[in-house]
Amino acid sequence: SDGGALITTLRYDYLTQYHEHDAYIIKLDSMDLTVGVPERKDKKLVDAIVYPNPSSEVVNVRTAIKNAVFELYDLSGKKLLSQPLTTLITQIKLENIIDGTYVWGVLQQNKIIETGKIIKTNNN
Repeated sequence: SDGGALITTLRYDYLTQYHEHDAYIIKLDSMDLTVGVPERKDKKLVDAIVYPNPSSEVVNVRTAIKNAVFELYDLSGKKLLSQPLTTLITQIKLENIIDGTYVWGVLQQNKIIETGKIIKTNNN
C-alpha cells in the first residue's frame, strides 16, 4: 500500500434512462493529492446502443442514424435477421432465436456503423 486512497463513483442521467452510466475513479496519494492517469485519445462516441444484454425476448436498438438497418448473425456468420430502424428506439423480437451468443451490426447504406455481441437467454 502506498498510503493513498482509491475513490470510485457512478453517475446516472435520469433524463435519458437508457442504461447509460459514467464511471469515475480517483486515486489519491498519501498526501491527498490526485494521481494523474493519461486520458485515452482513442475514445469514440457510440452510434448505436443495444440493450438489455443479455436478453430473453426483445432487445431495444437506440440510434439516431437515418436509414439504418439492424442485422443479427450467429457465430458462424449466418445472417439470422435484418430489420430497418425507423425510430429512435426500435424493438427487435428474439422469439425465434435460440439461446446463445450472437453478433449484431447496425448498417447504413451497406456500411457497418456499429457492431457488438449479445447473449440470448431463456428466462422462463
